Amino acid sequence: MLNEKEYYHYQTAFVLDKTHFSECFDQSSDPTLTLKKFYKAIFLFVAGLILLTIDHDNHYISFFVLLLGVLDALSVRYQKPWWLMRQMISKSANGTITLVIDQQGIMTESTYVNHLIKWQDINELKETELGLLVWVGEQSSYLSNSYLADHAREYIMTQIELNQ
Repeated sequence: MLNEKEYYHYQTAFVLDKTHFSECFDQSSDPTLTLKKFYKAIFLFVAGLILLTIDHDNHYISFFVLLLGVLDALSVRYQKPWWLMRQMISKSANGTITLVIDQQGIMTESTYVNHLIKWQDINELKETELGLLVWVGEQSSYLSNSYLADHAREYIMTQIELNQ
């Protein structure tokens, strides 16, 4: 087992494709539908109905707000396809990510983003069926076992234990 002073460097690359995004979503989201998730949609729909009842000549705004409520409800109900579609039309879709794990932390490099998660900034590490969720504050990053070697995974867990 490596200690804190020993040099460690792990580097790999993977593609942000539909398979990767789907795994990220499955491993990091809560699939249960609750009424709380629909509050914004309900609010928009009711606001649209209220605007319709107000006597004015132009109902475009009312219908727009109503449709926003319906669209928001659909985005909650069909959360995974909605999220996957947004990821697949982003500029980072199908781009190659280089993952580097060393003494500084976990670094991801791509054409658009270079991001370093320092070991001391990590609040929590959660193991999932297919990878690791690394929490920094309220945000999480997902690392899939499909591109993590066993020794890299062990090194991450060791660094988390040392820095907590």
